[in-house]
Amino acid sequence: MSFAFLGGFFVYLTLIGQAKAGANEFPDQGCSAQLDWTEFNGHCYKLVTNRFGGQPADYTTIKDSCESVGPLEFPFNSPFVKYAYLADIQSIEENDFIAEVLAGGNRAWLGGQRVGDGFQWVMKDGDTTPFTFTNWKPADPNNKDGNENCVEINRGPPGKWNDLLCQRNLPGVCKYSIAAYAARHNGPN
Repeated sequence: MSFAFLGGFFVYLTLIGQAKAGANEFPDQGCSAQLDWTEFNGHCYKLVTNRFGGQPADYTTIKDSCESVGPLEFPFNSPFVKYAYLADIQSIEENDFIAEVLAGGNRAWLGGQRVGDGFQWVMKDGDTTPFTFTNWKPADPNNKDGNENCVEINRGPPGKWNDLLCQRNLPGVCKYSIAAYAARHNGPN
């Protein structure tokens, strides 16, 4: 039995315990301010760090942390449903909100990853969608040293994006759709 499996097993048990204790309850309308989520344009956002130590972490750890701090459901006879993911950005207004209000001008992971020759948003469960809005800093993405495969915000001028080595330690911006959560949460099981 590997340590990684044990770590995942304990996280799973912790998540089940949180759900049963009501620690992961989210409103069907708006965002849970008690859990530090902030609403903007139909979505909830939260700046997160590593769920195990409260420190900035690599892209994959922060991505996993987003999925575990957002709304979860444990439907009968099926895998649990995760709603939150590292944020995708669809407009300059959303970009400015994330850069200034949520991240406070500090560097943070976004949900973009290099896929082939370009970048795509990596959503929950590994689904990808192409960028429809970008805000790269000048000369980026540049894939410095051939291994900058993840996206951060607030590198250089505020709100600008940079491609970065995925192993760097940063906080991350999590996001989920209020409507998607409410529809699934209130729908038939």
